[in-house]
Amino acid sequence: MSLILSRAGVRSVSFSDTPSVQHAPEGDTGVVLCNVKSDPKAVVNWYFEGTKLSNDKKYSIHPDNHSLKIHDLTRNDAGEYKCKAFIFTHLSSQIKDFDIKLHVQYVPEIIGEQKISTYASVGAKKNLTCTVTGDPIPIFQWLHDEMIIHNNTKNFVIYSTENTSVLQMHIDDEDRFGEYICRASNPLGEKEVVIELKEGDTPSPPELAVIGEEQGVVKLSIKANEDDDIEDELRVVGFKVEYILASESWNSAVSQEFKIGGPYELKNMSFNTDYIFRAAAHNAAGYGNYSGLVEYKTLRLQTASVISSSSTMLTLSSVPLVSMLFFVLL
Repeated sequence: MSLILSRAGVRSVSFSDTPSVQHAPEGDTGVVLCNVKSDPKAVVNWYFEGTKLSNDKKYSIHPDNHSLKIHDLTRNDAGEYKCKAFIFTHLSSQIKDFDIKLHVQYVPEIIGEQKISTYASVGAKKNLTCTVTGDPIPIFQWLHDEMIIHNNTKNFVIYSTENTSVLQMHIDDEDRFGEYICRASNPLGEKEVVIELKEGDTPSPPELAVIGEEQGVVKLSIKANEDDDIEDELRVVGFKVEYILASESWNSAVSQEFKIGGPYELKNMSFNTDYIFRAAAHNAAGYGNYSGLVEYKTLRLQTASVISSSSTMLTLSSVPLVSMLFFVLL
């Protein structure tokens, strides 16, 4: 906004050259700029998320350029700031404000473990995932055996969003096993997640049975088939159940995942309907093959008993007779 000379000789408040979005690194003394121009000189107040700020150990306002200093800047200081300017003279007064969004920048930070072990088998597909936060938004890079993995190559596809990167690979031979590194970097630094991909088998098909039904809820029994001496890291941790109408194909299947231990219940099932169910077990290597198919027809909808109109009329018509007998006895 340009300066304007009013009839009363007061130049209108302007916030020219003040960025509406500003950045400052975490840990430093952050400076939020507010270029207030006016004549006479304006009085400036600062607000953070609607609360007025004052000069103290955390904040200080420069007396000349009106910039706000924020000491020991943390991510909690990110948000909406308001620079409000006041002019008061015996001829006129003016109040204007300007909103500023402050981004606090920081080195990428890993969400979850920095070193992970997982499993897959030859011939399978496997997704490796790392999730971080950071400002500016981090750039991801994947490495295997100290070699950069390029996207959309024969065996690798990389999907990345602001905070997450997924390396999808086809395990075509044993050379795919080993150490993978997910590197996230921005101008302030970088962090790495190390993922050790080991060879391991997916679980055997589980045992599946329908054990009950209650008002549109089908209750299942699912039991893992695994040896007692299996490695703890390869034990079954959950199941996936798929089901279809008996008249449909598996292309239209509905699926639901369960943690091991249950209860294993499918809700909002249709009444008096033929279904087909199957289940697969899940461990660190992924989902195994599906169980045999289980066919089941849900129960009919149970309706409450209704008193017929004729019996109601009979009951009502007997009321006067009972009353007459009562008066006769009196």
